[in-house]
Amino acid sequence: MDCRIASGLTISASTSFTHDIYNGVLKRGEADPAREVRVARTAAVVIAADGACTIAAIPYETAFQPLLALTL
Repeated sequence: MDCRIASGLTISASTSFTHDIYNGVLKRGEADPAREVRVARTAAVVIAADGACTIAAIPYETAFQPLLALTL
């Protein structure tokens, strides 16, 4: 996968999580903008780490490979 695609998906997922879940559900639309940025950055790190672990597991677990298609 191209790095530009992976970074775009990471940014998109972290922004969606921050706006929809954190601000919309947890803070009911009243989140501090600075805190939203911190939550988005944290979400991006978590999403990237999850992707890295998923990619690292590919050669070791063949039963896991169909799930990889759903995550990418």
